Amino acid sequence: MTMIRLISLIALLPAAFLAAPAVAQSAPSLRASASISSDIVTLGDLVADAGPLADRAIFRAPDLGQTGTVSAVAILDAAKAQGLHHIASNGISEVSVTRASRLVDAGELRAHVSVALALSAGFDDPEALRPDISPVHLPVEADGAIHISDASWNETDKTFRATLTVRRIDGRDERRELAGPATETSAVIALRRDVSRGSVITPNDVEVLRVARNEAKTGALNTLDEAVGKEARRALREGHSLKGSDLEEPTLVKGSSPVTIVVKSGAMTLTATAQALRDGKLGDTIQVMNIQSKRVLQAVVTGPSEVAVNPPRTLVTAAK
Repeated sequence: MTMIRLISLIALLPAAFLAAPAVAQSAPSLRASASISSDIVTLGDLVADAGPLADRAIFRAPDLGQTGTVSAVAILDAAKAQGLHHIASNGISEVSVTRASRLVDAGELRAHVSVALALSAGFDDPEALRPDISPVHLPVEADGAIHISDASWNETDKTFRATLTVRRIDGRDERRELAGPATETSAVIALRRDVSRGSVITPNDVEVLRVARNEAKTGALNTLDEAVGKEARRALREGHSLKGSDLEEPTLVKGSSPVTIVVKSGAMTLTATAQALRDGKLGDTIQVMNIQSKRVLQAVVTGPSEVAVNPPRTLVTAAK
């Protein structure tokens, strides 16, 4: 817990204010802790049953979202200056004061700023720039939607600037100026588990990660579609970012396995059963043997256990 010393306001208060008459109270006592939303700490925040003096300002509050401490002695002295005496300390030596806030975490803020920067810089990828952003604490009254404006990226020194605006419940705008380094990024496709040679990549095997553009490997795959359904050329380890050379089209037809010959002629589709004489990937031309005629045909692999032959007369002859 960050320890922030609270600054006394006693010296700032008018003499007439300090001279307010004492008000008899019913057993006022120190609170062990206080959570406040104002930038001022009052007697009532720190002392229970402070009565008419509860709204008297005595300390400055910690920064938004921070917690500070004030000693019991300082509180009792400040209370006496306001005319409040005989406060029970209840064995409390110091009181912690937390300034409530609306926390906009770094992840949420980064997402908004990244989109604004990409649009400003003319990038098609909304995550092309990754700004270095810290969480922002706003007053609890700033409960409106996050809006980012005036976003700009300096390509020369790799920095960004932007304005965060949030509407308050009183209709005013709460603004924060944001600035810092921003990194150009690229999407890479990384393995979530080890993959053996010949395995076909599934959606559960891969994930999209963002890395600094200068760290992306040459030939790295950028979209899941480039990886899913492909076959690993070799054994690959978890965390490996995939390149085009790591994968190949899957083997759709296995040698010696049955395949369906399909041929289309206008609106008519003819099929026959054959045996593949060797492995084949999508688009490969392989030899297949018609089961009935025993004739060997040239066929193009079109899908799992499926080939096409051309011209149609080849199929008719083979199917006799």
